[in-house]
Amino acid sequence: MRRYFGITSGIVLVVAILVVGTFAVANADSQKWSLKNQTHAEVSGTQEMQKGLVAITGSVDVGSTPVHWLSQSSAQPDSGITFTSGGWLINLTLQGGWATDCTVEVGEWDSSSSTFIPFSTTAVTSFKFTNNVYEVEYHAGSETIAKDNFLALRVSNNTPVAGEKVTCTGGVSWIMSPTSDPGFPVPEAMTIILLSAGLLGLGGFVWFKRRKAQNAT
Repeated sequence: MRRYFGITSGIVLVVAILVVGTFAVANADSQKWSLKNQTHAEVSGTQEMQKGLVAITGSVDVGSTPVHWLSQSSAQPDSGITFTSGGWLINLTLQGGWATDCTVEVGEWDSSSSTFIPFSTTAVTSFKFTNNVYEVEYHAGSETIAKDNFLALRVSNNTPVAGEKVTCTGGVSWIMSPTSDPGFPVPEAMTIILLSAGLLGLGGFVWFKRRKAQNAT
């Protein structure tokens, strides 16, 4: 039995890694990005949105020029990142009561041309404006964000007047991805593959050390 110990251990390790990987990928879920009144660190002329609830204060003026919020990081895999069809939730707290003149779009920021590309297949499935909070459920088809491009939200004011803003304080304005989110900007599957490779390497090292010790005796 001893001569098969290394092979058996390797099989157990691979099975364990596959189970962990399957569990992690199956549990990919929605992500929320809070809109910030902070210029994006990498893309001038745009605002930054950050994953999770973060300490935010201030607001952003939305005048005659649309405002773009970009994810902190761009898509990392060479093949880009694909969001399958699903619903996006957008929650904006507005100053000035301009909800009827507000247009929101989810899409991709093309880093090479510095342009916003709205998702191609979309539909607003619900809309509500209560106590200055603008809530939109926005359905999009399957969309791929190319490598080095950013997930983006564009907010436009169609008939702007002074004092119309998006409030950011306390993370009250945000965007949430579908439940099928693969884990932008780095898919969970890729993270698991890298982790698995590391564990396999560790398993091989341990097995080699054990065999070396056995041969020495």
